[in-house]
Amino acid sequence: MSRRWFGVAFVGIGAAAVTAVALLAPTNPVLEPSSPLLSPSDDSVVSFRLRLGLTDTEPRRWDGELEVSGGDVVNLRLWRPRPGDRIEGTLRWQAVSRQGVNFQKRPWEAEEPVGPQPYILATGIIADVKGSAGTRVRVRTAQGNFELRPFELAPGSPQSFLGGAVVADRVPTAQMVSTRERQNDFATLVAGPNGELWVAWLAYAGWKNQAMARRWTGSAWEDPLKVSDAHDDIFLVKAARDAKGRVWFVWSAQVDGNWDLYARRREGSSWSAVERLTTAPQPDIFPALALDAGGNLWLVWQGFRDGASDIF
Repeated sequence: MSRRWFGVAFVGIGAAAVTAVALLAPTNPVLEPSSPLLSPSDDSVVSFRLRLGLTDTEPRRWDGELEVSGGDVVNLRLWRPRPGDRIEGTLRWQAVSRQGVNFQKRPWEAEEPVGPQPYILATGIIADVKGSAGTRVRVRTAQGNFELRPFELAPGSPQSFLGGAVVADRVPTAQMVSTRERQNDFATLVAGPNGELWVAWLAYAGWKNQAMARRWTGSAWEDPLKVSDAHDDIFLVKAARDAKGRVWFVWSAQVDGNWDLYARRREGSSWSAVERLTTAPQPDIFPALALDAGGNLWLVWQGFRDGASDIF
């Protein structure tokens, strides 16, 4: 397929960084929407991960519970949950290490010098603990017990327990940004002044997609906002901030059997009208936003014209 570069500039759009982030899948057993919203500046809360079954040579049960002295477990969720794993309240869980899957090589792929090697998929949990330097967590599992001090876990310095079968490490504290009413994915993040953030993502329910966004003021999350109308099919949403502080959202939607790009901007508490950016009779997809040295925002995407895929 041929490749050509074209450009469409929104002149005067200012500098901002667009960073990809992941939204927590809105299904049990991850964060519940009723879980307390934890401030990034709250030093009384730390999060740690326990990877369980790292030395297993066959599947094992790693059901367990936490007992906290000098603190409380605020949230508890599974790390890499699989069918049958579950969380019970904020202190107990059921989880199993499992046999990994070896995928068959396709005919055109190079042969390995040895055959498929069996392996075990570890399981685990992530806990958000509110406390202090003296907080202790007693961990009881089906394979053994141990104790750790979560506030003494330093980022990048994991601790091993039970002969290496368990590893504890410090992880960032997570919050649910989306809601459980819809399936949510393909998140993007744009930063602003004074700690402001905008998160945009795609939400799916009732056989329709919709672009959504939510603003972090620097101290609290505002309510989610609808960026686009509901469509049968939307693919990706990207966000960026211009020199005037306006936040732009661009997405690809299938309307009347054709994929085109659409845009909308947020200025203060007001929305602009939705703008259609492409009109070609073939698909325009994969939007991306980039800033040049002059502060202009460029929109780049993949489009199909006359049977060829081009970069516009």
